[in-house]
Amino acid sequence: MSQPENILYFPLVIFDSGCNLCNAFVKFILKNEKENLIRFAARNSPVANTLLSQKHSGFASEDTILFYENKKLYTRSTAVLRICRYLRSPYPLFSLLLIIPSFIRDFFYKIISSNRYKWFGKSESCLLPQSEYKDRFLQ
Repeated sequence: MSQPENILYFPLVIFDSGCNLCNAFVKFILKNEKENLIRFAARNSPVANTLLSQKHSGFASEDTILFYENKKLYTRSTAVLRICRYLRSPYPLFSLLLIIPSFIRDFFYKIISSNRYKWFGKSESCLLPQSEYKDRFLQ
């Protein structure tokens, strides 16, 4: 499952594997997801690079989580809130915040994103998934 064509059928989270906040969010998703549908790829992985270069060549920002779902790429707060739809209750309720215009939601997202290393730290190594989740992390 290493080619983007094969992952188009799965929701995909592309994250900064050096960011402690991003790694914590990935672990949170794994713990709280309802149906184990979401796949994960580090931002600097070959899968993420290939997918972004083939399907979304204009997207270069590294200060956001990316969520690829139904052949669409979502960023920032929209990505996070769409991911919440895949989680156990009560987390899907957060997706109701999608009614708030993205420029308002993303204002707060950008504050957190631009300070994430300062507030949560930076990891020198990649997140290594537990063996039970290994097949959900794409290279």
